[in-house]
Amino acid sequence: TDTTTPTVSVFASDFADVCNGVPLAQAAAYSDTTGIHAALLFDRESSTDSYYQKSFTLPEAWEKPWEQAVETELVTCVTTVPKEFAESCPFDGDTGASYTLNTYAADYTVELYSAQDGKQLATTTISLPADECPTYHYFTDTTENAYPDYKQSLTDFLKPYVQK
Repeated sequence: TDTTTPTVSVFASDFADVCNGVPLAQAAAYSDTTGIHAALLFDRESSTDSYYQKSFTLPEAWEKPWEQAVETELVTCVTTVPKEFAESCPFDGDTGASYTLNTYAADYTVELYSAQDGKQLATTTISLPADECPTYHYFTDTTENAYPDYKQSLTDFLKPYVQK
């Protein structure tokens, strides 16, 4: 009889449930050893939205290539909490259409979990002022909201856990 266990593929998207309190048993265990402890970032625009994977925010060295997602030890979950409206930025499109970008200040609730056991390791709130109107914005809708970029603040907060 064949007693080999079939290999189960683990994808980065499988880690989203860690943000909802569901550990991923196949994930690598988080340890206190020296080195980089691979992390993934999931984001949502409000507490009622689902988490989605956000790429190109964490330093590249912190994330595993997709084929090695199972080696991820840490999951970061960020929820945007919009704050006060700052300004309305008008843009004119090529075809004479007009677009509006509304800028807001925001708080970001950050939760860090060990993926394998789902244990919360840290939490913080990053509060940022609204960005100024950008020179250029790629629109997918005629009116959009813009929140400040938390990339550097998040990296600073996570660094002691990810990079030892």
